[in-house]
Amino acid sequence: RVALVHDNYARVTSSDVDVVVFSVQGSEEEAVSEDDIIVDLGSELVITESYDVSTRNVRVGRDSIGTLRIIESGDMDVMSIFTGGKTGALGSVYVSSANSELNVTNSMTLGVSGEGHFDVSAGVVTVNSLLVASQAGSTGSVTLSGGKLRVESLEVGEGFATWNLTGGELEVVLVSGDISLR
Repeated sequence: RVALVHDNYARVTSSDVDVVVFSVQGSEEEAVSEDDIIVDLGSELVITESYDVSTRNVRVGRDSIGTLRIIESGDMDVMSIFTGGKTGALGSVYVSSANSELNVTNSMTLGVSGEGHFDVSAGVVTVNSLLVASQAGSTGSVTLSGGKLRVESLEVGEGFATWNLTGGELEVVLVSGDISLR
């Protein structure tokens, strides 16, 4: 089952389909694999059960606005997540239930060229490599208010990074770049 959504807004849960493609527009300058899951054009992908796409990239807000929510007993395994792909784009990822889990086996980029937000209020998140505010002019934010966020390698890029740590548990093994926590 494949959901191909072209409207300005759609909300699809992981139980609805096996493969979700929200937008397939691309340009010759940008290589996007047919295996990429693209959540864009005001769309929202909601994970409420086990959803294993561990060999795929998820692009949230590549050209415009996209949201990924992991709620209830949502459990997502993914290779990489990219948010805020292009200048002016906004991608947001939320993990917000005690039974929710997100496992990113390769990398997660918050704000490639645009704006990326990552909000963990409950659940368990494991990210191999986290890059916040990748390029100059990009913005990336991490909010941890509950749950557990474990990052093997954390890097702050050339953009503007914001950290909001008000609760939960943060474990970082390796840090690259300038980070000040107050």
